[in-house]
Amino acid sequence: MKQEIRKFTTESGHIYIQKKRFNEKGELESETWIKKGKSSFLINDAAFVSAKTYCRLQGIYSNYTEKEKSNDSKLMNLINIGKIENYRGKEGKIIYLILKEEEKGKKGIWQSGPVIKIEPPFE
Repeated sequence: MKQEIRKFTTESGHIYIQKKRFNEKGELESETWIKKGKSSFLINDAAFVSAKTYCRLQGIYSNYTEKEKSNDSKLMNLINIGKIENYRGKEGKIIYLILKEEEKGKKGIWQSGPVIKIEPPFE
């Protein structure tokens, strides 16, 4: 099983760590995201997206009703739209999902600040 780890650092100094695990055929089996900053926590799901996709997703999310904003499958679909882009540029943002309201944040879609460093960089 192959594993790929990528670290995204934002302007504000937060670090988002993406861990991908692939099977023997090279197919993605699992993906995990962790946010590190003043506090560290596991993110339910996330995607690295371009500014254009971020604006599009923000527009969709802002038009959601309160009921839709609390619908887990609606929120996961937005993240999946970001994943479809498969953005591999240098300038983007992390959009991430929190499904359970807790001290680290309230349920919903959140964004990072601008990403300024990616290690290892995309090829």
